[in-house]
Amino acid sequence: MGNVQRTNGRFQGRFRDLRGDQHSKLFNTEAQAWQWVGANEKAAETGEFTSARRSRMTVGEFHSRWRGGLVGLDPSTKDRIDSDFRCHILPAFGSEPLRRIDPLLVANWLAEKEGDLAPASLQNLMYHLCELLSAAIDDKRVPADLVVRLRKQVPIPSAIKGVLRAAMTDVQVQALAEAMSPERHGATVLLAAMTGMRLGEVLGLSVDNVTFLRRQIRVVRQLKVNRERGLHLAPPKTELSRRTLPLPAPLAEALSIQLSRFPSVRVVLPEFDQRGRHQPVQVALVVHNGVGAYRPTAMVATVARAARRANVRVAGEWASFHDLRHHFASLMLARGMRPVELQLALGHSQLSTTLDTYCHFMPGDDEPLQHVVMNEVWGRVDMG
Repeated sequence: MGNVQRTNGRFQGRFRDLRGDQHSKLFNTEAQAWQWVGANEKAAETGEFTSARRSRMTVGEFHSRWRGGLVGLDPSTKDRIDSDFRCHILPAFGSEPLRRIDPLLVANWLAEKEGDLAPASLQNLMYHLCELLSAAIDDKRVPADLVVRLRKQVPIPSAIKGVLRAAMTDVQVQALAEAMSPERHGATVLLAAMTGMRLGEVLGLSVDNVTFLRRQIRVVRQLKVNRERGLHLAPPKTELSRRTLPLPAPLAEALSIQLSRFPSVRVVLPEFDQRGRHQPVQVALVVHNGVGAYRPTAMVATVARAARRANVRVAGEWASFHDLRHHFASLMLARGMRPVELQLALGHSQLSTTLDTYCHFMPGDDEPLQHVVMNEVWGRVDMG
């Protein structure tokens, strides 16, 4: 229960919050002091009270505490979070007191970033900032409605609406494969383009998971790299990413030629399970650099160089490894593959992900369906 005491001719209102911390403030009149005590006691009961003293902590100081409490996350996820804070959030807000963070400040910051980052990256920045501020709310350092106000008042570009992915043509894929041949990975391009496998899945593919007789490829692991674990093997991205894919005859021939010229390399790498436990395993990698595993960043750079040599662009940008996955998806949909079948082929955990990303590649008649149906039903309308 709060109270008011007379101190040196003024009135000091005092109360304790739910944490047991005492707060006080001097007023000229007793009524003002009691009004302040009552309002803050009510705010403390509803969880809306914010300590002025606690809110003086800077975003950077609170981030150091918050980061230490992130447990149970995949190391790659931690790396992405750390990168967002290190490169974008802390340079902008690190020295700011928590109490100064408001929708206008965040909106101006995102507006400055919009020209440099893709919509999906801006969404990730906003998500990570809100996660930090949600923890600050729990710690009674910022107003309880701050995150709600940020999400309502700060405009964030959509990562999907208005952004339609373009796809490589088969001619461009062939040109990229030919440009990769000097680096011994022409078949690697075809592997991604003909199966839709992710980069990590391609780099983690071992010879024993390629069955030439049955014409099948089993996706059972991926190759990853992060600060905490280094280069390692891990389970596929989602449960549905663990799948068996067809091995088309042209791809089987290309892989056979590549393996005859550049045999698989046996490497020993730590393999982690979903719980973070690991053990060393020996795998014979299909795609390698001649002496060991091919780091994902190195393969991305290799493809970028090949795209420039072959002048392969997609929507004005140099083709990337991930564009090969989009090529596969667009080609399958154009040839009549059902979305749910494509979801399983790509290893998406949800059908909505497949539809949101690739629905504009689905075939349609030149004349919109609405025109066809209405013409058939109504014909000509006699207006008298």
